[in-house]
Amino acid sequence: MAASLNEEQRQHMMELQKRMNDVATNLNAVTHSARRATAEGRRATLVLQELGSIPADAVLYTGVGRAYLRSDRGAVAAQHEETKTKAEAEMKALLGARERLLADKAACEADARELMAGAR
Repeated sequence: MAASLNEEQRQHMMELQKRMNDVATNLNAVTHSARRATAEGRRATLVLQELGSIPADAVLYTGVGRAYLRSDRGAVAAQHEETKTKAEAEMKALLGARERLLADKAACEADARELMAGAR
């Protein structure tokens, strides 16, 4: 009977370890995505600030692949406003996902501690 209990505990611990690894992987992916979204938002904010300092008659170009196409000021500003808005929305979503993952990680760690304490 004791051997089967140990086997059950070992199986449960393996499931907890797998779940903790999955949570850690997802947490790393969310952190990476949050950094990318933050960088995009900051870049868009910087471009919008610099657009204000450029003379109104200056010619603007937008990078498309390996080429640059001439663009009007309104299109460039609208594009970067949209990018900034999307980055802010993505950051909010990612912060919520990060909080959920941290709660899952804490729950896994608590389950593991409880399992280890019961094994003694």
